[in-house]
Amino acid sequence: MDEPITLSVGEGELVGPSVVKAARPELSLIEFEIKPEGGVQPHFHKRHSDSFYVLE
Repeated sequence: MDEPITLSVGEGELVGPSVVKAARPELSLIEFEIKPEGGVQPHFHKRHSDSFYVLE
């Protein structure tokens, strides 16, 4: 098993407006900031699901 990785806010690979914290075939962790009243338009993915953890 791989060793755990810990990244602070802003650390990781910058991809457009997002920061990739970890990427594996079965799971990706991505940090991004959404302004109030902003967000992603309704959509779907054929090969994966989205979930969100919101910090205010």
